[in-house]
Amino acid sequence: MSRVNFGPKTWLFPEPALVIATYNEDGSVDAMTAAWAGVCQETPPGVMIDLAADHRTTANIRRTKAFTIAIPTVDTVVPTDYFGIVSANKEPRKFEKSGLTARKSENVDAPIIEEYKMVLECKLFDEFVIKKTSASSGKSLTSRRTNRF
Repeated sequence: MSRVNFGPKTWLFPEPALVIATYNEDGSVDAMTAAWAGVCQETPPGVMIDLAADHRTTANIRRTKAFTIAIPTVDTVVPTDYFGIVSANKEPRKFEKSGLTARKSENVDAPIIEEYKMVLECKLFDEFVIKKTSASSGKSLTSRRTNRF
């Protein structure tokens, strides 16, 4: 069988679509969709997200040392897409315009978006800056799911 050579790529499929939530400096909720994320260690439970350095979410994680990761379902496809298309740097009321609701995590300084059925609450424990991206490692303090999951 013949194969086409595409050269060096970072193609690993399927890529997840995860919603990373943080608090802005004014206390409002920030949310963005990220695909470059995954498990980085088992003990303590750790996840890694790779975000561009100029994202508001990246600055918020650096400042608060916390974030949540929401796992989308078919019920949240539209807001997940919206969080990936619209930049909070250009639309400060991005989360408010989504129509979703959030509450403060009991474990980290980050919001839990109520409409997502599964959420990881993470505390930043390391960051690696590679060119223009920031790979942030988060220790998962707890995972929550709704009874509807």
